Amino acid sequence: MMGPIHLPWSEREPILAALEAIAPGDGQAEHESNDPKTLLRFFLPTPSFRRALDPNAILILGERGAGKTELFRVLGTGQGFAALSAIRPGEELRLIAGFGRVLQQQTDQPSAASVQNLIDHDDAIKWRAFWLGMLAARLLAQGESLDLPANVATALRSPARLDGWLPEVLRDFDPVLSALDGLDMRLRERAHTIVVAYDEVDRIVPSYAGLFPPLRTLLALWLDWWRRWERLRPKIILRTDLWESRLLAFPDASKLAAHRVELTWQRLWLYQMLVKRMLNQGVALANFVRDGSRRFGYPLEEQHDPLLGAIPALDEDAFAAIVAALVGEYMGANPRKGYSYWWIPNHVADARGRALPRPFLQLIALAARSARERAARSGEEIGPLLVPSDFFEGMPHASEIRLKELEEQRVWLEPIRRAFEGGTVPMDRAEVIERLGAIPWPPEDDLRAPPTTDPERLLHDYLGPMGLIEMRVDGRINVPDIYRHALDLRRKGGIARRPT
Repeated sequence: MMGPIHLPWSEREPILAALEAIAPGDGQAEHESNDPKTLLRFFLPTPSFRRALDPNAILILGERGAGKTELFRVLGTGQGFAALSAIRPGEELRLIAGFGRVLQQQTDQPSAASVQNLIDHDDAIKWRAFWLGMLAARLLAQGESLDLPANVATALRSPARLDGWLPEVLRDFDPVLSALDGLDMRLRERAHTIVVAYDEVDRIVPSYAGLFPPLRTLLALWLDWWRRWERLRPKIILRTDLWESRLLAFPDASKLAAHRVELTWQRLWLYQMLVKRMLNQGVALANFVRDGSRRFGYPLEEQHDPLLGAIPALDEDAFAAIVAALVGEYMGANPRKGYSYWWIPNHVADARGRALPRPFLQLIALAARSARERAARSGEEIGPLLVPSDFFEGMPHASEIRLKELEEQRVWLEPIRRAFEGGTVPMDRAEVIERLGAIPWPPEDDLRAPPTTDPERLLHDYLGPMGLIEMRVDGRINVPDIYRHALDLRRKGGIARRPT
């Protein structure tokens, strides 16, 4: 049995502090450092991230917490493409944000409230002008020369003032499009490519149902522009559930299937990302990682990149040894309590088996916080960095963070939280339908209204695909631990997640 490494508190404290800091701002990419060097040292270019850089990849899909915004920010640093070896010899490649914020504090795009006030949700003509105007405004802000009508160029210098530039772009739509044609021609002559990336598009308007008209317009426009232009290339970063929704259907949407990449994560990549952050987080934590892997006979192999920092080799034995050095091989006295290496990703996975970087890092950081508080209470001098109870303490908090993230983007989930409080899973399907049917939903025109009030459709078309609930073969409904704690649900008989 591989037991955890025991250290005096003077050595444990800086290691635990560094471990707690691997998920700043509860692991949200928006709270990662604005320093490009730090961003790159924490970033792991997985195979799906590299596929997303393909010039033919228009649509990049992923759940919240899969790393969509992190990729967007890394590429926007100016060094991201070079770090990922995405630049061909003799060419220049850079990213601009067609929508979204590369840095944490930016005020150069219209607010959701102003957009809602000025554009009716189903006004396709205004949405076309909106996306064209935003593209031209962001290009101007990056110093690109555009042969625009003077009135449009002046208005677009204040991109946050939608009321100032939208009427001008509507009036001169074709001249603005021609100006972009001219830019693309000049870019071809210079062997220069501009990647136009779109992030946070699910925040363009306040309501869930109101998202789909602007998203349909954006996707349809770039299907046309992708064929029209050679050196202006799109990357539209979108939540998977929005893409899969029937509300997003539009003519030719199926053509995007060949230009789609989904950001997926395997358990091994999650641990590689964790160990990469640990190696680049400071000397004390990095030394512990190396000592822990060597202690059990699996020394960690590393590469050192001038931009990405230390990158650990994919070695499951070494990663398992590092986890054992942190908390022990098992989440208790014997294997029946679960192997620690499996337990951590299994308990942050959703009902579709997807364990994502953000909740994974959050749980590690929360366990480190619990360990520091526990040590302060006990005054223990010699001990392991973490014990299983630190993870048990962290799970409810990680669950609450995860559910709140979903509620921020789908406000209609809040009544569902109240409807399930105090229940037990697995739950009979009839009881689930009854609880959903008893919710006093707001009217359709309310921003908090759900996509449907029909309990069956809500279950099958929304709660299931987003991974909130699992429909078991025996007909009962289960909820994974990453949501169960926040929903205040008990678990009947202690149903354990098994390795897949």
